Amino acid sequence: MHIRLKEYELYDTPTMQEMIQSFCQQTNLQAYDKEIAIRKLNQGSPSYKAFICMLDKKAVGYILVEFTYPIYLDGMILLIREIFVKNEYRKKGIAKQMIKTVMNDYDKAISVGVLVNKENDIAMKLMQSMKFTRKNVELFEK
Repeated sequence: MHIRLKEYELYDTPTMQEMIQSFCQQTNLQAYDKEIAIRKLNQGSPSYKAFICMLDKKAVGYILVEFTYPIYLDGMILLIREIFVKNEYRKKGIAKQMIKTVMNDYDKAISVGVLVNKENDIAMKLMQSMKFTRKNVELFEK
């Protein structure tokens, strides 16, 4: 099973809206404003990109990445903010392929981070299987 990551474009809006809606339902994110997310994707930004995962000409998921440049490091950190795979395509290694593809495409990054809900056992196991190291960081919001 070979996937292709396609950079999000304006005409992908309906597909992306549907997948973001599913992502929010499955991750129980009430604070996620889907309209703002789509508007920002449509405006574009040098600090983040969205890629739609294509399999046999079908959109089966997406990955959202952010590029950060901390003042204490000499280079760019690739931060994977969201990964989503449609239910019917899960457990086929697609999320792992998306992560590997993005890491290969941005191989100049000095570090790669992934934001994962610590209660998402499947995502936690995936990160461990890919040799990502868990950091003792807690996020506080107001």
